[in-house]
Amino acid sequence: LEVHVSLLLMSLLGIAVITGVLGGLYFILPLQRIIGGIESIRNGEFQARLDDSRNDEFGSLASAFNRLARGLEEGRFLRRYVSDSARKAAQDGRSGRMNDRNGAMITATILFSSLHEFSEFQARSDARIVFAILEQHLDIANEAVSEYGGEIDKVIGDKIMIVFRHDECGGDAKAVRSAFSAIASMRRIAAERGLYPGLCIGINTGAVVSGIVGSEETHLDYTVIGDPVNLAARLAAMAQRLPGCRTVVSGSTRAIIGDAVSMEWLGTTRVKGKSQEIETWLL
Repeated sequence: LEVHVSLLLMSLLGIAVITGVLGGLYFILPLQRIIGGIESIRNGEFQARLDDSRNDEFGSLASAFNRLARGLEEGRFLRRYVSDSARKAAQDGRSGRMNDRNGAMITATILFSSLHEFSEFQARSDARIVFAILEQHLDIANEAVSEYGGEIDKVIGDKIMIVFRHDECGGDAKAVRSAFSAIASMRRIAAERGLYPGLCIGINTGAVVSGIVGSEETHLDYTVIGDPVNLAARLAAMAQRLPGCRTVVSGSTRAIIGDAVSMEWLGTTRVKGKSQEIETWLL
């Protein structure tokens, strides 16, 4: 009898151990996978997904995790198309703090970067090559301005408009120095990566209206507008007409940075929309 009791107890103990192990695997493995998924998200791997096929709490938790990961991945993707200022304006709007709908006057340095003789290049190149060059141009601009506090405002064909808001960059002199540092960085990166065609840049400083422009029914754009923006674009067009890939600087920008950056006097020129002649310098 004692032998039978001992065998029964051993059997029950074995069953308990097996049940405990299986139960542990049933709960521990999914928990480990969830913890691993959370760690992936923490490391910026938003493409991580969990098996959500289980019809229990772990399956529901995995489904919720996958929805969160997809949302984060989509958000990171959209960040490439929406500026930091636009995202801030959207956050302010959700919290009831948005006050830029009517615009605010600020001082900014505006930089337009374009590709040298892009129309001719586009006409003789395959579409895939053209888009690859445009993407490379944007990557170079983004890498440079992110380092120096600027912001890509918009992309118009081969032209990239970059804004350095002086109040956000630490004042007039610091903002202009940051813009020139970004130009140097863009040219360095473009040379390292063999970007062709090269960069033609126009830069100007002045008072602009900053805020949300557009119709709430169709499209809203957080941007800056005004004559200084138009002049920066025209200086970039002027750079296109000069030999090589150059940077044309307005007198107002030159006045802020002074002799800290070596420039060549180009003289005065009359541009469309301006009644007075504009001082220009060649970087």
